Parts: sequence; structure tokens; C-alpha cells
Amino acid sequence: LGQPYGQRIARPKLHWAALASEGNWTPIEHGNAVHGLLGELEHARDWPSLKERMERANLWTPAQRDSVAALIDSILNGPDTRMFFEAHATEVFAERTVHFGNGELGRPDRVVHLDGVWHVVDFKTGEQRDKHKSQVAGYCEVINAMHPDEAVKGWLIYTEPLQLVHVPVLFGAS
Repeated sequence: LGQPYGQRIARPKLHWAALASEGNWTPIEHGNAVHGLLGELEHARDWPSLKERMERANLWTPAQRDSVAALIDSILNGPDTRMFFEAHATEVFAERTVHFGNGELGRPDRVVHLDGVWHVVDFKTGEQRDKHKSQVAGYCEVINAMHPDEAVKGWLIYTEPLQLVHVPVLFGAS
């Protein structure tokens, strides 16, 4: 109460199937498609069935399907990025709302508990910006508050070109 609506509610994400398109996507539509599909993957082994569902839905042009599939394949098989989709991750959360201490809400793209470390991952389909690191660092603070006895690491995955960027945190082990 007393705060603008946009500060209290995390922006709803479109389901990937809601992005029907016969023409060219805007960069935002492309990013939403990639985020939507990655958000449904718990592990890399889930990709073949999700990819088949995407193809059967036939909502996008063949070029759009191929482009998104190739991008997701590169993330799932990338030497630096595949670890976030490994089967031995003990917990995986995608697009879960987190509460900041100031009353705002956020939604990290992926949080993975892997080998005793919490990894907070955000995917970016556009240009690198300083605010991306701040965003992930904020998510890391929330996860650290939830799991104070475990290490938390922050990561940005830029998709074009594929690049993993470590986000340093100012608390605990990073």
C-alpha cells in the first residue's frame, strides 16, 4: 500500500506459446521466446521433449524455431554454461518470485543448487549493461539471506555471442 503498483509486483512473463508470429520478431519477442523455453527446463535432458512440443505447436516460422533451438542448444552444450542444467543439481528454480527487503519483487531466471553452492543465473539476449550485474547481485543477496550457511554465486549468460559473466557478490563466498 502506498507504493506504485509496478514496484510491488514482478512483471508477468508470457508463456512461450503465446508468442505466435508470422513475421520477424522484435528483440524483446525473441528474448521472451528464449526465456520462456529456458524457464521450462529443469535439466538438459528435458530439452528434446520441450523442443518437440515447440515444433509441434507450429506457432513460429521455421526460421524462428531453428534460431531459438540453436541458441538453447548452445547454452545447454556450452562448456561454461552447461553446468547450470546438469542432472545432479539438487534443486532448480526457474522464474520464481523473490522478495527484496524493501518490498519490491524480482524474478531470477534460474537458481541452481549444485555441489553445495547456490548459483543465480540470469539470461540476457541483448547488450551487456552494468544494471544486469546489479540485478543479479540483488538476487544473490536474497538467496544468501535464505541460505546463509552456503555459498552463493551470481552469473549472467549473454546469448549472442554466448558468454558467461561472473557477478561478484559482497557477502559470503562467491
